[in-house]
Amino acid sequence: MRQVIGFLVSAFFHIAVIWLLWPILNASAPEETKPKPISIDIAVFDLGLKPEPESETEPVIGRKKLERARLQTVETLKRAEVVRASQEAEKHRLGRLVKQRHQEWELKQAQQKQRLEQQREVAKKQEDQRKQKLAEQRRLQWEQKQAQIRQYQKLEQQRQLAIEKQAALRKQQLTEKRHREWQVKKAKLQRLADKKSLADKRLAVKRRKEWAQQQAEKSRQAQQATLAQQAQRATANHSVANNASGDAQGAPLITNPQFQSRSDLTYPRLAQRRKLQGQVIIRANVLATGHVRSVQVHRSSGHAVLDNAALKSVRRWVFKPALRNGVAVASIVQMPVSFRLK
Repeated sequence: MRQVIGFLVSAFFHIAVIWLLWPILNASAPEETKPKPISIDIAVFDLGLKPEPESETEPVIGRKKLERARLQTVETLKRAEVVRASQEAEKHRLGRLVKQRHQEWELKQAQQKQRLEQQREVAKKQEDQRKQKLAEQRRLQWEQKQAQIRQYQKLEQQRQLAIEKQAALRKQQLTEKRHREWQVKKAKLQRLADKKSLADKRLAVKRRKEWAQQQAEKSRQAQQATLAQQAQRATANHSVANNASGDAQGAPLITNPQFQSRSDLTYPRLAQRRKLQGQVIIRANVLATGHVRSVQVHRSSGHAVLDNAALKSVRRWVFKPALRNGVAVASIVQMPVSFRLK
């Protein structure tokens, strides 16, 4: 674009110079005055010819005419010399004028070129400053973005540590709960064993008494044996009833549940962008109606966003309740929830 502008300016100046010089170059040169033909008597030239004798008056008239012709010729030559000198002077003046105009044009071209160079330098400096400013602005934006990313990663790490601490705390609480349940169950079993041992001791004492009285009371032996058998059956029934009541207090664990209603699993967009995938083991406390009372992560997938999505999805599901003796009871459902990218 700048080259085109320079070419147009140069063409404009050339056209202006030609337009100024055109009237001078096309000016009509002064016409040379052609001398009038003069009749000269051939007798003035000495050619060895002898002119015919003339009268006395004819030579005088011829000499006057010749003198007049000579004077006119001299005057004509002088005028021609003056015209030639004026033409040479005009030619020199025009040459000086053209040279002066050409020098002025070259000076203007040099000044214009210098101005263009200065404008280019100023434009280049402005462009460099703009590029430098833009680069500085982009660098600041990049640093801000990097700071935001580092802050987000730090918050994510803190959140992940908090989730892991909560999971460890829940696991510890569950372990302690199971340990207490096991201790209670062990105490119950111990009490049942003590009762059975006491019953066995009583039975042994009773048998010893029966054996001691066998000789004396043969008639009552059958009745005592019947009573002993009835007592043994009652003790066995009582033991079975106690065992059944102890088992009824613990909710059954179901690893292959059935569903009444199950919504689709929601894959978090953040996990899709980061291409995160894994499997979460969820443990849910299910009521006798099949609704979920509470859920917790039994084994994490290693990504908090997937664990939270699994918990949110399982809370909306409705299971088929477990049955015990044909009656719906509360249960614990443990199942895997998988997140896989297609």
